[in-house]
Order: sequence, then structure tokens, then C-alpha cells
Amino acid sequence: MLVGMDVKKTLNAVKKAEKEAGALVKQAKAESETIVEQARQDAEKMKAERIQKAKKQAAQDLKSAQDQGVIDLQEAMKKVNAEIDSLKQNVAGLEAQVVDKVIASLLPD
Repeated sequence: MLVGMDVKKTLNAVKKAEKEAGALVKQAKAESETIVEQARQDAEKMKAERIQKAKKQAAQDLKSAQDQGVIDLQEAMKKVNAEIDSLKQNVAGLEAQVVDKVIASLLPD
């Protein structure tokens, strides 16, 4: 009879351990699902933040490029205007020479 009681106690202890193990597995599963969901949310948030940061940086880069383009255009226009002024001066000098030659050709020697 004593052996039967020991077996019964052992069986009860095993059943109790199985029940506790089942509860622990269920709890661990719930916790892992919570952790996975939190990680997913964190990843989505990080993704959104990185996209926003990249868009902001792209906008800044575009503005810088546009500003540099304006500066480059202004510098090119200064060079073009300087070249135009130089050509005007050369033409004015040539114009005076042409007038002198035309007058000289019209006057008898």
C-alpha cells in the first residue's frame, strides 16, 4: 500500500509539473508574441524615421544644388557680360579704323 501511495504521489507530482509546464509554455508564447509585436512596431517606427530623415536630407541637398546652380549661372553670366563688353570695345576700335579707311579712300591723294 505504501508503494501505491508513492506512485500516486509521483503521478500527481508529474501531472502538476505538466500543468505548470503547460502554463509556462503558454505564458512564454504570449510574452514572445508581445516581444515580436513590439519589435515590429519599433522597426516600423525606425523605418518611418529613416524615410523622413532621408527625405529631409534630399530636400536640403536639392536646395543646395539649386543654390549652387544659381551661383554658377550668375558667375557664367558675369563672364558672358565681360566677354560682350570686351567684344564691344574691340568693335568700337575697329569701327574707328574702318571709318578712317573709308574716308581715306574717298579723299583724293
